[in-house]
Amino acid sequence: MNTKQTLLITGIAAAVLIAAIALVIALKPGKKNTDETPVTPKASEVPDNEVVYTVKYTYELDESEYTGTAEISKPKDRLTWSVSDIPETEKPGLYVVSAEITFSNLPEWTITWKEKMHSFDGDSVGEFTFFHDGAKVFDTEAGYRDSHFTDWNGDGLQEFCDVQKATIMVYDFASQKQSNLLSDISSEKSLFYEWFEGTDDDVVLRRTWIKGNNGSYDFTQRGKLVIAGESLEFQGITNPTSTDSIEVIPSVRKPVECWFDCSKGDEETRRLIRPGKDVHGEKECVFVVDKGQFYYYFPTPSDWVLRRYTDSGIVRVCSARRFLNAYVTDLDGDSIREICMTFQYPMNLERNGATALFVYGRREQKIDQKGYDLRFVEENGRLVVKRKPIGGTQEETLSLEKTEDELFELAAP
Repeated sequence: MNTKQTLLITGIAAAVLIAAIALVIALKPGKKNTDETPVTPKASEVPDNEVVYTVKYTYELDESEYTGTAEISKPKDRLTWSVSDIPETEKPGLYVVSAEITFSNLPEWTITWKEKMHSFDGDSVGEFTFFHDGAKVFDTEAGYRDSHFTDWNGDGLQEFCDVQKATIMVYDFASQKQSNLLSDISSEKSLFYEWFEGTDDDVVLRRTWIKGNNGSYDFTQRGKLVIAGESLEFQGITNPTSTDSIEVIPSVRKPVECWFDCSKGDEETRRLIRPGKDVHGEKECVFVVDKGQFYYYFPTPSDWVLRRYTDSGIVRVCSARRFLNAYVTDLDGDSIREICMTFQYPMNLERNGATALFVYGRREQKIDQKGYDLRFVEENGRLVVKRKPIGGTQEETLSLEKTEDELFELAAP
């Protein structure tokens, strides 16, 4: 073998060796190139005891259209939520024009909603369309904020529930059947329905309006919806008559007593309380707050109350508004205390989620100012009012003073 042949063989061997080393290096696990596109991690699995509702929605705000996504997580033993509960859609001036809802426990189902019009009270009305494995199986026209999900029949799966004033519609995903409950409307008697999501159970409020010879009156009753096949029934809940376990509004221990404050988690507990002798209002009633809704009922009704409300009737205070806190104090120095509450208007009305005041005393009085948020706050042992422009951050402190016509009005402290 001459010198040229030796050099050629040596060169080939070196090239093979370099290629082999390069191959080993290429196959050896190591740090990824930082320029590579990162792999999107898989979504975390839903816990066995939870159900996640995913809502993709399109909304209008300040004359522009946007899209958003929200996730609502609920325990399997409490599947309840309302479409209007999505925090991301609670901005003043925002309204949803379309939405798509999917469910972690019903992956083959999809619900879409598209706005058609605004109702007289400002709510968005449109069509819900139900798809099963991509095929349309059902549709219904309903208000976006009138729609809810809950397990009425106890099968462990949620049902779609649309509660409007004149009718209730429930759609059962499991049986793919629709059930309706229509209002009874006549010249002498009318029934109207309202959704009520309590802290422990879901109920429907049924308001009965009766026209009699001596005038008209109405009463409201709490009840459960019962699904039996394709029929839907309202079963009333009678109020308890015993008040032994119900706390009396505390005697004056300090100038201001806080009954509840939702900002401190009190919204998650249904609270019942009786007025004391030094509190304005009906002496034989029980005040109830549940999920921010406030009402009272009569545990031992008189003949007059029985004629007007019946033994299972309740009296709503500022219906359809959410109460945020309540204090008991003597506002005007007459030794009789008032119940002073902060409430929030619904997003679908002219006030668009603004907060205002309600005083329950000798006279029920609502106090609000258009363009402002008002709220009661305990400050240095006194009950004061905080006022700020809607959307603003700077608050000013005010007080309430009684006028000559026995009404309260805002005043400088």
